[in-house]
Amino acid sequence: MKPVVEEAVQRAVQELVQHYSQPIHHDDSMIDNDEAPYFDEVLGGQRIVPPVVQHWVDSLVQTRTGTGTGTVTYDGIASREGVTSPSLSESSSQPRQAQAQAQAQGLTAGFDEFASSHSYLRVLALYILVYLLLAVVAYHWIFEDWSIVDSIYFAVVMFTTIGYGDMSPSTQASQLFTIFFALYGIVILGLFLGIIGEVLVEAQQGAVKAVRERAQKRMMEMFSHENDNDNDARAGDSAIVEREEDVNEEEENVENHLCIDIYKALVRMAPILSSVVVVALLIGHAEGWTIITSLYYCVITSTTVGFGDEAPQKEWVRIVAIFFMPVAVAVFGEVLGRIAQIYMDRSTQQAEKQFLQRELTLSDLAIMDTDGDGEVSLAEFLYFMLVAMQKVDKESLDELKNLFQSLDADNSGSLQKEDLLILANRNKQTTSTITIT
Repeated sequence: MKPVVEEAVQRAVQELVQHYSQPIHHDDSMIDNDEAPYFDEVLGGQRIVPPVVQHWVDSLVQTRTGTGTGTVTYDGIASREGVTSPSLSESSSQPRQAQAQAQAQGLTAGFDEFASSHSYLRVLALYILVYLLLAVVAYHWIFEDWSIVDSIYFAVVMFTTIGYGDMSPSTQASQLFTIFFALYGIVILGLFLGIIGEVLVEAQQGAVKAVRERAQKRMMEMFSHENDNDNDARAGDSAIVEREEDVNEEEENVENHLCIDIYKALVRMAPILSSVVVVALLIGHAEGWTIITSLYYCVITSTTVGFGDEAPQKEWVRIVAIFFMPVAVAVFGEVLGRIAQIYMDRSTQQAEKQFLQRELTLSDLAIMDTDGDGEVSLAEFLYFMLVAMQKVDKESLDELKNLFQSLDADNSGSLQKEDLLILANRNKQTTSTITIT
């Protein structure tokens, strides 16, 4: 290795060691120098190589002459010759950065369901695009002689399970392909279709709630401006609270009736339901149907009954139907599902009420006392009740319990900073060198 290369590498490694020898502050507490780099790594900071070291590595790459595979070590930290990337190599740094970001969020950052993530939208768009492209290739060019619009229309009718019957495969090969194509569409896209309906309904309800809150805020502001006297204002506020409590009590009494609950659900979802009906009426008008026939088409389509006696025939109307059918099926499916859920929730609440009215017995205490210490702690009580009421399954609770025990490094029964230091020491034992590749 040339002297200039050795000097560059030594300076880079020294800078790296100097960087990691500095103490790190976290939550206003000082961490020992020995633990600093590892404690920082546990917390998700991932200070692997400072920018100045990357600068020296770049200099090394630019000034290197000759070949060789030697390494230069300094206090257990190794730097390999032959770096080809300014950021340690893109292939290794990107996974580390992703892991660091996941660690930095922590357990309290919240849990994002797949349906509410950006990944869901990308996957959904990809599956729909692939599905429609397969339909065009298969039914427009290979098996049938349908137009591109008719091919896409047929694919949408199929994966929504409407099945009008106005179009169907005409050859054995086309039927064989449709067998697998239909299963793909129903299983994959049908799953996403239910999520779309939930997202649309919740978005509409969220918009209505936001408008209502803004209106209430304006009313409260107007009320406060009209009352100059503080005592009168406080009295008015008390009256408002009392009236709100009375209204809440009345609402609780009314909500005891199943029909009222269903009615309220329909009222909340009326705007988006009305939108579906209006589009169906426009389709019917374009096809020359009566209002009753248009409503009939809307319900038969949205519920996926799909008799096929009424279906769009004009090409441009079929283009509209391509977008209308998935949305209509998703919205109606979500609405009907929520109505059914209201009934199930009522039954569940009644069963839970009866369950909670039972008397506590000695045998119950013995079963709840999982650690056998003769007492039932709050954690043991919650564990038993959540499983008994089927709020959560036992396997999930056991997994969370195992996770807690793995994080409780000192076996103290609680999570503290000391646990992080112990975990950092364990990582220190398994990680003795930092390799620049």
